Amino acid sequence: VQFPTISGGDAGRWCPDGKGLGHHIASGSVQLTKLEYAKLKLADARRKFWWYGICADAELDAARAHYKKVSESPDRDSPVEATTSAPAKPGKAQNQNQKQGSKPKDGKKDASKAKPAKEAAKPKPKPANNAPPPADGSATVEMFEKTLFKVAHVISAAPVENSDKLYLCQLEVGEDKPRQVVTGLQKHVAVNELEGHKVMLILNLKTARLAGINSEAMIMCSDDPKTGVVKLVVPPQSAAIGEQVFLEGGEASTSTVKQLKSAVWDPVKAALFVKGGAATFNGTPLRVASGPVMAAAGVDEGAPIK
Repeated sequence: VQFPTISGGDAGRWCPDGKGLGHHIASGSVQLTKLEYAKLKLADARRKFWWYGICADAELDAARAHYKKVSESPDRDSPVEATTSAPAKPGKAQNQNQKQGSKPKDGKKDASKAKPAKEAAKPKPKPANNAPPPADGSATVEMFEKTLFKVAHVISAAPVENSDKLYLCQLEVGEDKPRQVVTGLQKHVAVNELEGHKVMLILNLKTARLAGINSEAMIMCSDDPKTGVVKLVVPPQSAAIGEQVFLEGGEASTSTVKQLKSAVWDPVKAALFVKGGAATFNGTPLRVASGPVMAAAGVDEGAPIK
């Protein structure tokens, strides 16, 4: 069975055992609509483009165009079906094995009766992450409370040398020294929209290395999959630098972990989206003491935040 493979973030919600999304669709253990699958492909292209700088502009544009085409298609809610390719012609090794399995003319023992080779050792299960995601891939409040979102002030932002995608930023977050962040916003956000402004930052992801530079956090943005418009998520200007972001109706979490595992961050990230002009987690607004964290003006309802 041949099927495109989606890796990382969003696909992890559908194939947590690591066998690959194509495997699960082919086996029938995962049911996705054409729109859901197109969204996953777009999310994978965005992740590689923004975070790692390994996705070409044409690949990202193609993923966006495909998502838009599928979203406007009348059969967008029909299930994705795997397609089987024609069987491959047997190679030399296969022909040899078939001959060995047939009864030889010299009366020697039939190879088909030989004892089967010892099975390959099964891979050892991976150690448990700091919180397993629910079976349906949805995030819980307990998982959100492990994340550390804070209000940060952008001290400086400048293009990374020899890159037309990345900025190198220094951000004040209320710690002893600024955090260094490499972000793929160069084609979406102007320098003057970053410098001197407050943003929402996630601080407890694993340090990434982009273009040979360490990135110690990630700036949160909304991304409209239909238009490709990327905008900063905006905390209140009266918010204190380093103030922790929490869910409306709750309070700043004391359960944050030093470093999030993908089993926690992937479902949480998938549950962040714009609703009523505000940044939300599963529809519950994010806020600080002085008010809600908002999406930028003009961002469509339901746009994911990542």
